Amino acid sequence: MEIQLKSVTTVLIQFYHTEKAYAVLKGPEQAGALAGTVAVILAVGWIPLLITGNTGGAVSSLPFLILMERAILAGAGGVALYALSYALGYRKSLWHAVSSCILSMGAFMIMIALLTLLSDLFSLRSDFTWSIAEFFSGIPESRLSVFLILFLARLDLASVVTVFLWGKGISSVWELKGNTGTRMAWTVYLFGLLMITLPVFLSASGSEGMQ
Repeated sequence: MEIQLKSVTTVLIQFYHTEKAYAVLKGPEQAGALAGTVAVILAVGWIPLLITGNTGGAVSSLPFLILMERAILAGAGGVALYALSYALGYRKSLWHAVSSCILSMGAFMIMIALLTLLSDLFSLRSDFTWSIAEFFSGIPESRLSVFLILFLARLDLASVVTVFLWGKGISSVWELKGNTGTRMAWTVYLFGLLMITLPVFLSASGSEGMQ
């Protein structure tokens, strides 16, 4: 199958023409769109290694590990979105749920690259989260405060943009009315967020700061 250059750039187009970009996933150009997404994820993983010159040994596998991580998260997110839509009475394509999540992962990596560049430009610390959790870093430590910081830290700018694009995209692919796709995408993301942050309350006493 011939992959057109235009379809490969779909991962970039989604930022300013979301519906049009995700609609590509319904046609024969979806292979190019997904190939472009994979290329972006690998490129973002490789760039820091190329800049530092540290491309040998086990470090060279880092971009592929990042790609695998994004693929697993996209698969899980897509399946969860499909399950939610099915529970709500929609009978839509599972593949479209997964492929749209994959495309949004490309947006996430682009955002990470841009925010990392801005952090370097403004000499921000390396673990700066670009989230409102930064305003709560000085509050007294407790299970609730740790939960709050962890939860808000994962509502960072890159994640918010990614979920927004995914929601608009799935509305286009599944031809949903209004902001139904956006609400479903946020429901899936926030549920997953709670699943990984709520265990803070189950941790042993005194171990909150180790999270």
